[in-house]
Amino acid sequence: MDTIDGHSPYDQTGFDHRFGWGRRAVRDAVTRGDVIVIVDVLSFSTAVAAGVAHGATIFPFEHKDERTARAYASHVGAELRTAALDADATRRALSPRGFSASDAGKAWVLCSPNGATCSRIASTSPAVFAGALVNASAVAAAAQAVGGPIAVVACGELWNEAREGENVLRPALEDALGAGAILAALEGSRSPEARVAAAGFEVARDHLENLIHECASGRELLEHGHAGDVAFSARLDALEVAPRLREGAYTAGA
Repeated sequence: MDTIDGHSPYDQTGFDHRFGWGRRAVRDAVTRGDVIVIVDVLSFSTAVAAGVAHGATIFPFEHKDERTARAYASHVGAELRTAALDADATRRALSPRGFSASDAGKAWVLCSPNGATCSRIASTSPAVFAGALVNASAVAAAAQAVGGPIAVVACGELWNEAREGENVLRPALEDALGAGAILAALEGSRSPEARVAAAGFEVARDHLENLIHECASGRELLEHGHAGDVAFSARLDALEVAPRLREGAYTAGA
């Protein structure tokens, strides 16, 4: 790979704030030693923010197999959040509406193929936060307070039934908007990629609810009866919480 002054041209080196997509962007940010913000708006990051806002501790776990996830939950002394436990939110384990004041002091394992996987990859970074539209300003402030370059990573989704040789990452509009909201709230220089993400958010700011409902991921959730989750996830700065990953779990506090 060619380098510029010893750096990869893909590193967005020389800027305070950077923007990238998916697992590879997280891995590169870890290599650079960046503070990392994981953005998975529909719905991992939003659910983490909601859980932590209600006093819960959230362990991210990437595996979908329930037996493996239950074993992990037992290992860390937490409960596995399943659809059956989330009846008030139309039985969806990743529903941000499934958390309440009764979750204060509880520890939950939350499974996700995108946000949780990116969280695991990021875990050796100096600081890792879960960011979304609902807590964009709070996360930006907390990440900025740590100091050093910040990489805001949109997790995106994975294509179903991807064929051999095809990219499996599906860039997701809701994650681009969530990342843009966080980048727009940060002070300092932005890479061209980060500048465009922030500018995209500014253009969309007054239309977030409609855009989140009408984007591909929003339509997918609407088709499965989760309109309430989509509406919740589109509320800009509804939560003043910055979940930070420590010892494998997201908790509140700087």
